[in-house]
Amino acid sequence: MPYIITNPKRYRGAIILDHDGVIVKNRSTTLLAENYDADPNVFLERMIEEYRGLDIKGYLSSFLEKRNLKKLENLGQLGAFITDLRHVYVKDEEKFGRKDTVRWKNAILQGLEIGKLVDIMKNKAKRTPGLKEAVEEAKENEYIITIFSNSIQPVIDVSVKMNNIDYGKANGVWIEEPEGMKRPYIPLLDLESYECKLTGEVIKIKNNKLIKEFLEKNNIGLNNVIVVDDTTKDEIGLEIMKEGGIYLGFCPPGGLYSQEYAEEFRRKNIPVITEDNLGIVGEVTKNRQIIEHLR
Repeated sequence: MPYIITNPKRYRGAIILDHDGVIVKNRSTTLLAENYDADPNVFLERMIEEYRGLDIKGYLSSFLEKRNLKKLENLGQLGAFITDLRHVYVKDEEKFGRKDTVRWKNAILQGLEIGKLVDIMKNKAKRTPGLKEAVEEAKENEYIITIFSNSIQPVIDVSVKMNNIDYGKANGVWIEEPEGMKRPYIPLLDLESYECKLTGEVIKIKNNKLIKEFLEKNNIGLNNVIVVDDTTKDEIGLEIMKEGGIYLGFCPPGGLYSQEYAEEFRRKNIPVITEDNLGIVGEVTKNRQIIEHLR
């Protein structure tokens, strides 16, 4: 999918939205796992073997106790555990970081058909209120709307098509065709390849680098960018803020780790949206001053 958007007008700015926790309330790979029938213990044993230096069994025991569970009952619970390993238990990017989370949360989706993925994301993902209004207002004010995410490309393609987003980029994946041939998924084009299956293998991207390339090729300065994220893990938001752009935390009540990250955003003097509504993002494209009441 090309970086340059085929539109004759010049954009005044760009909105960069995270996907999981911003556009949708779910963690997308966890949602897919919840709706995919496979034995979680097969993958759990592989994790225990690979991360011998981590107390995976001990962390799992705490995870299950917190949720009043006796054992992992489905892949969705394993997906949630993998997320918590990084954010709640290990909290060390060197020992179990983003790359580990991405790899394992996709490994457990091996065999999932693209058609099933599309159906789950269309019908079971919980979309954040105000997104439609934010997109419409931003476009009226000549902003381009993008998604840059650590999810996977087929998931982002569904959201791009459903929400009138201009561009979306996420980790690539390998797919297996009905005849058995394996190849990389082609963004948007393969969204209709319903019988193709995920292999569980990921083609990792570097979002921060791709964001800069996208903005440069579309002649948009960092000072004309609005970033919306639900965590403070990405350095690009801080860099854009230092250059005069806008970085907004999105931490509504009930969100995954909302309170923890809301406090971290505020420590870094980053405005925080605490309402469960993205409408204000569109308003900011017309009046940047309204972010002051979010500090």
